[in-house]
Amino acid sequence: MDHRIVCFMPSYNLFSQGYPFLEVIYSSLFVCDKMYIFDGSSDETSKILSMLRNERIKIARMEWNFTQRNTRRGEVIAEMSNRMIDQIIRMEKENTPKTFIYYIQANEVFHEDTYAQIRSIPDAYPGYRGYLLYYYGFYGHILRGEQFRLRMAPLSKNVRAIHDGWTLNVFGGFLESLKRTIRHEAGMLLRYGKLNDFLWIGNAMYRYVYTKKPIFRYSLIFRNIVAKKIQTHKIMFKSGAFEQLLDVSTLDNISDDQFWMELVKISTKVQGKGKKEFPQLNVSLDEHPKIMRDILGLREYKIRDEIVKEINTLSDVSD
Repeated sequence: MDHRIVCFMPSYNLFSQGYPFLEVIYSSLFVCDKMYIFDGSSDETSKILSMLRNERIKIARMEWNFTQRNTRRGEVIAEMSNRMIDQIIRMEKENTPKTFIYYIQANEVFHEDTYAQIRSIPDAYPGYRGYLLYYYGFYGHILRGEQFRLRMAPLSKNVRAIHDGWTLNVFGGFLESLKRTIRHEAGMLLRYGKLNDFLWIGNAMYRYVYTKKPIFRYSLIFRNIVAKKIQTHKIMFKSGAFEQLLDVSTLDNISDDQFWMELVKISTKVQGKGKKEFPQLNVSLDEHPKIMRDILGLREYKIRDEIVKEINTLSDVSD
């Protein structure tokens, strides 16, 4: 492979919110040549990140500025992510022609069966402006939904995080994609005597990629810390919709199964449905990434010294 994949991850009070960020970093190092972490935390997260000594991890301080405007719909996350992209472009400018950026959030874990496949995407599907990968979303052990997210693209100033930072977009390139689509449709007309069923220019711009296993996104995972995460998101999103989630998150007289089911029910009501909903589907433990299996079912996030050691001893991704 002659391309490089540079990953970046925003970081804000990850430890106190129960993000499994060390496990995310560990799995990311099997996909990324380099990983940038931009941290604006005021809790123990910064101290924990300072324990990481892998030369492929670059940690920088970046203050998160919460304003009336950027907290209306969680846009502060996209705003900070775009500042990170701009910084990476400046730092990676010598390698930009063959560099791809991958946007990782601190609750998204790659499955070990997909490391090589994800690294090979730019070679397997060359010429696209962006790649959408397949994600599973979990509340506890319950699969809440699935969706494609545009998270990988050739590194350029046209790559932007959008909305509340949930995905990327790649601006520009419409005319080139239109030309490519016209050439394709002309070939269809000459060969088959008719145009394709759908003239969708986006097909010439973006590639949807199914991996052997989805990327596992643990939206809420540690029961005792759920309330803290929801409180932080209330600040980021300035939304009363989180009040109902907060009411459920403080319940202590129900079982874990009931707890997560109630959160799924309320979140579907206040946040709306995703592409598909699976409010009663459990994914067996052995289907999850190996790095996550020992902590699924715990009520609090605990820093595992062995994971820190593994991160610090991982060599180059091509080894």
